[in-house]
Amino acid sequence: MKRADIRFTVEGRGNFPLDMLRYDRCFPRTGDDVMMMETQPEYLRSPRCVTLLALSRESRYWQPTVGRWASFGWSVVNVEVIE
Repeated sequence: MKRADIRFTVEGRGNFPLDMLRYDRCFPRTGDDVMMMETQPEYLRSPRCVTLLALSRESRYWQPTVGRWASFGWSVVNVEVIE
């Protein structure tokens, strides 16, 4: 089975659920995404998007754990396979 890299975007407000990086084995795509994860007061109030990478998944059909993201108040808004 071919391995795949997955890029996905989550959207939410408030504290970014850092534990989800470990849980979905992913990391922020860019430095700008890292900044959007910070818990500064202006970031806590407004919704923001963070793009993450999950490298070398077992299958191109891997998906982030949508329900667990939602339990932290964040939504998975886009998932794409990087060829």
